[in-house]
Amino acid sequence: MRIERRMRRSVITVQRDESVDHAQTLMAQHGIRHLPVLDGQRLVGIISDRDVFATSIQQRRAAGDMSAGRAYFLVPGVRVDEVMTPDPIVIPPGADIEEAARLFIARKIGCLPVVDHGRVVGIITESDVLAVVTEILGLLESSSRIDVA
Repeated sequence: MRIERRMRRSVITVQRDESVDHAQTLMAQHGIRHLPVLDGQRLVGIISDRDVFATSIQQRRAAGDMSAGRAYFLVPGVRVDEVMTPDPIVIPPGADIEEAARLFIARKIGCLPVVDHGRVVGIITESDVLAVVTEILGLLESSSRIDVA
């Protein structure tokens, strides 16, 4: 099965010079965990909810505030390009789902921007690949199971 059948074509992105706080807001508004980072139209990085969380922890430590129960915060002005993962691993739209699965496992990543001729045309996540596997195995359909001891 080709990537383009399962990728999300409506990709929310963030510019490299925008604030991490803005990236966090976009993730929350759209219920996503990863944002491709662009410089104009060119993909230059990826930022995840883990990057945002790690940044907030570092800022709390620097401020000497590691009190339990406090919600994490971001200091205004921290830019996306300060915390993003640069030069993310990408996949072309003609690739197979199997290749995406191999990359997720081998590179320990959670998403792959789908890039065609230098432009982000989609994104595929671990959850998208898991949905394909679940569908192929018929795990969402009612079935019978007999265990023989």
